[in-house]
Amino acid sequence: MAAFRRAAAMGAQWIETDVCLLGDGTPILFHDHTFERTIGPSRKVREAEWAEVRHWRSHLPWDGDPALTAIPRLDEALQEIHRLGLSLNLELKIHDGEGDALVEAALPLLRKHADDGGSLLISSFEHRALEQVREQQTDWDLGYLCAGIPPDWQAIADELRLASFHPEYRSLTAARAQAVLEAGYELYAYTPNRAEEVTDLRAWGVTGVITDDVREFADWKEVFHL
Repeated sequence: MAAFRRAAAMGAQWIETDVCLLGDGTPILFHDHTFERTIGPSRKVREAEWAEVRHWRSHLPWDGDPALTAIPRLDEALQEIHRLGLSLNLELKIHDGEGDALVEAALPLLRKHADDGGSLLISSFEHRALEQVREQQTDWDLGYLCAGIPPDWQAIADELRLASFHPEYRSLTAARAQAVLEAGYELYAYTPNRAEEVTDLRAWGVTGVITDDVREFADWKEVFHL
């Protein structure tokens, strides 16, 4: 959660992060399918339990409070995000076919967050996960993550009642960006980390970016921070 505090201190209004499911059914904020790259143990996320994960710390450099490098449960993170006054773009990260279980574990916590006034956008690469959320939450904003916006994007948007598309930034073309924006959807591109990488996207009117470095995009209309 160290990045959340830093993003808030730098003026970011939104953050983007991933939620996935441990083997014991605990939803945590974590990106990878194993803990090896950032934590050390070569365990799969779906094989670990909260009783052990709660003691692990990231070995990536951080110049703040070491306690902030712990892996948070979703409920802990939502409390901190609410305290910081940040809006949340939460990606449902599915590693081994556990999408239904992840949605069922996360939704009660997200409902409480929304009921407490938290601003929320749910995104995923997994069509079924978004479909499951939409079946239970008719009024939430949903975002469709994709390597590139597919040819049948309008049908997907209609089916899921999407608010936005989130394509890989190098995949976008001017024509596709114009079509999506003119149809009334927001468009957030991932994951450029230098402003010069997305000069064209800005000219095309892309709504914002999902980035590791919020400093590069401070003057955009809306910036998400990884």
